[in-house]
Amino acid sequence: SGTIERSAASTEQLDRSANITGDPVSLRSVVSNLLENASRFADSCGVRISNDAEHVSLTIEDDGPGIADAERETVFEPFYRLDPSRNKATGGSGLGLPIAKQIIEGHGGRISLDASELGGARFQVTLPAA
Repeated sequence: SGTIERSAASTEQLDRSANITGDPVSLRSVVSNLLENASRFADSCGVRISNDAEHVSLTIEDDGPGIADAERETVFEPFYRLDPSRNKATGGSGLGLPIAKQIIEGHGGRISLDASELGGARFQVTLPAA
């Protein structure tokens, strides 16, 4: 299991408070899922929060193996697993990211996935600012 390290990006100051409105338990589960995935597949990850007058964005990126372009939409489908092994120690149920997407979209936001400059995956969650 990897460790979560504080990256230089995580120390940036926000220009203003970054407030969102929503179910704290659901939103916490999204952040927890994304951080657990990053720590499972990478040696380190970075977390950054940015905002403007209309949106608050959370970016979680890692230095793991990344996710191929062809699978970046598929990982949000229920029961899809990057690791085809049925061993729960090497992968989850394939429900974490679909549930995260449903929660974020239910809060009026969006979640996206692309390549990280660290070499792995970068998930960005954008929610309406309160």
